[in-house]
Amino acid sequence: MKKCPKCGKEYPDIKNFCTICKERLTEEDTNKQHAEEQKRLKEKRYKYIAGIIAAVLLIAAFVVFLVPFQYKATQAYCENSTEAYTEYYVGEEPYTDIEAYHETGLYNTTDYVSYKMISTGKGIAKCRSGGSGCYCGGDIGTIQNADNISGKFAVEVSFFSSEQQTQSTKIGSYLSSSYLLNPGESQRVEVSYYKSECDKTKPTYYRIDGVISSTKEVIKNLTITKTRNVTKYKNVTKTREVTKHHSVKKQREITKNATLFGQWTGKAARYEDVNCRVND
Repeated sequence: MKKCPKCGKEYPDIKNFCTICKERLTEEDTNKQHAEEQKRLKEKRYKYIAGIIAAVLLIAAFVVFLVPFQYKATQAYCENSTEAYTEYYVGEEPYTDIEAYHETGLYNTTDYVSYKMISTGKGIAKCRSGGSGCYCGGDIGTIQNADNISGKFAVEVSFFSSEQQTQSTKIGSYLSSSYLLNPGESQRVEVSYYKSECDKTKPTYYRIDGVISSTKEVIKNLTITKTRNVTKYKNVTKTREVTKHHSVKKQREITKNATLFGQWTGKAARYEDVNCRVND
């Protein structure tokens, strides 16, 4: 092969001049030509390989970033549930009680006829022999009806025998006669008794224990205590059946779609949580 040194066009070996430039053709170096040919082939091969790599990378990028793939994930969900149980609580319970209260008013009642002792004896009894024993007695005093109605009165007296009045032995208690006295009327009271043994060496003393008078009907302004039924309340422990509704959190496996990039980087969630209702 020959080649024009000016325009570079190649001609067969039989040609001597370039038909375009009219320059003499020169013969090409075969080795150099072969090397250039190999260089062109290598560059062509590199371009082909680079194209394949670029295509593969493009496809890979498309697959990784754009194409979704299925993957397994865990999902939380709420399941409604009811719970029945017995609840204890403190409550009030009524009961009937008896309550005392005071009431003031005019009431018909009984009272004793009033009296007073306008005089009293000296407290020393007189004894005299009688048969195998002694009769003892004394002037007890004078009693007066101090009321506005008539009434009966009797005086109770105790007798003692001793050498000293402060250290004596009780002989007995005796009641005087009953005296009917009108208002303001008075009566001397005498009491006597008989004892089988008579020791005159020991003096006998007496003491007025009290006066028994008759009763009368009167109207008085009194405060009396009455009772009534009232309703009160006490705390008791009671029970009641209670049903509570709440949600129980459970998990299940689901299938989701996401790109490989999303799965690798964690943008594709592997777990989905949920807030369940609190017990009520």
